[in-house]
Amino acid sequence: MIKVDNNLYKYSDTTYLVAIKRKNSLGKLVNIQQYFEANSDNDAINYRNKLYAENHIEIKNKKKQKKNSTNIDKYIYKYGKDYYRIFIQPNKLFPDGYSDYFYMSLKEVKEYRDELISKAKLGKVPTAKYRKMLVKDFKTEFLEKYCYGNLSEVTADGYERMLDGFFIPKFGNFTMQEMENKTDDLQAFVNDLKETPNKTNPNKMISTKYQNSIYNVVNLFFNICKDWNGIERNPMKNIKPPKFKTKTTKIYDLEEMYNVLDKLKDENIRDKYVIAILVCSGVRKGELVGLHVEDFNFENNTITVRHNVVSTKRKGTTYEKETKTENGERVITLPPFVMNIAKVYLKYREELINKFVERYGKDYVSPDNMLLSRFGKIMHPDTPYKIWCDFRDKNALGEVTPHGLRHSWCTAEYHENKNLTEKELAILMGHGVNIKMTQHYTHPKESNLKNSSMIFNKFEEKLNNNNELFINLKFEQVATILSGKVFTSSDEMYDIVKRYYSLNYDPTYKEIPKMLFQLKKILENNNNLYKDITNFILKTPNDWEAIYKGKELFGDSFKIETIHSKEKRKEFKEKLQNTLEIAL
Repeated sequence: MIKVDNNLYKYSDTTYLVAIKRKNSLGKLVNIQQYFEANSDNDAINYRNKLYAENHIEIKNKKKQKKNSTNIDKYIYKYGKDYYRIFIQPNKLFPDGYSDYFYMSLKEVKEYRDELISKAKLGKVPTAKYRKMLVKDFKTEFLEKYCYGNLSEVTADGYERMLDGFFIPKFGNFTMQEMENKTDDLQAFVNDLKETPNKTNPNKMISTKYQNSIYNVVNLFFNICKDWNGIERNPMKNIKPPKFKTKTTKIYDLEEMYNVLDKLKDENIRDKYVIAILVCSGVRKGELVGLHVEDFNFENNTITVRHNVVSTKRKGTTYEKETKTENGERVITLPPFVMNIAKVYLKYREELINKFVERYGKDYVSPDNMLLSRFGKIMHPDTPYKIWCDFRDKNALGEVTPHGLRHSWCTAEYHENKNLTEKELAILMGHGVNIKMTQHYTHPKESNLKNSSMIFNKFEEKLNNNNELFINLKFEQVATILSGKVFTSSDEMYDIVKRYYSLNYDPTYKEIPKMLFQLKKILENNNNLYKDITNFILKTPNDWEAIYKGKELFGDSFKIETIHSKEKRKEFKEKLQNTLEIAL
């Protein structure tokens, strides 16, 4: 083996060895031992010089460096074949100066220099500070100057956790300039995310949604560095993102929500309070913890959502802030049984406060929040999540999350509560009113928003053991049954059908008209009064006149007997089928 030049050895006629172990201009130790093929010693030296440039290694002997470099154009110095340096002393255009080595043709170097000068004239001077900065150090600049200055505390905290947990361990010790040539490594990093275990559940990999979040944060990280002139290009530009798999949120239907509420009877009052409000209001877990005592109106059965509780790594504490969105402040009507649970919980809360006074002394002042931690402070926003998951798993209620409960509530309101428009439902969800452009012409009514607890009316009846033998009807409801015209809400007719037939399941919207048709036949066949009402309604062309005159003639209170026995239900089911066949 023959030494050809510094760090370069000839192994055979065409085989060479580069053996480098020294610190570069950045103070980083470079350790390279690499065999390669070259046709001549000059080609081998040029390859060695290329490695020098890529790893920021300068020639130790400064005199030799000056002797071997030639200033061949403005700011351009030649060191060897296709090996150049752009060196600019600090001036008006380049306050920090500029220095970098390039292994490319002279034409390409000139084009690059001209581009640098053009950018400098526009005020976009490449910042040497960021180019030479380690990735882990630039992360601090990125977080301090961009994230925590422009984004919400929670979002910035999430970015910091993703960078520290995934990106920095792999690339933290490279410079930002070096990262421009790490495209292959970055693609491998993104590809490997799908094999990364979930910290809370090591048996599962992190979700594709979280993989894409990490990808987006790293992409933003480089874009900001590019905007700050730390790098010339974003190395993530051509990186393929993880394949996104849309995961359907698991939810409960209305009957399953009733089942959840049924199982609350054996729970302690705190857990009962937390779960009942999550199921029946659609609030976020942070908004639930943010509810104050004064936010409960027990006369109107409403809660007012005004605050959101969050916990971040940087602040290292739980604190209260405004609602998640600008439209987050809202009033939600709750079923009476939930408000009764809240009343009982308030008494329990008073007992808790007395215990905290005994523990901490008379100077203890409790937060205004309904929910308190075991230390007498604001409850951590993840505690309701744990309360729900423990209850759910204990009762084998599937894998629905607290966010899934929010979806469940929204879905039930959308399909079951015909008194709410989509726009009004958006208000109750805290999303504002901008669902679709066409809905700008739909104005929500406050009276309708108060009906948001109607979907739990049937559960209220169940709690009250309402096994009545008769159903009380108003004239509008009787008129709807007998004439087929719509004088009342579909929810009321749904409820009447279910109560009349004593059903233990929810009839479909296809079954309801058939059942109403049968109910009409039964009423007319057993009472002449109902025949008279039918004739009156059909002969009166004006709907408004039909209702008001009808009330004067026939009254506004009617009773019909419900069907309780299984035999009678079977009998009427057969009659219903026969009637339908005749009608068809």
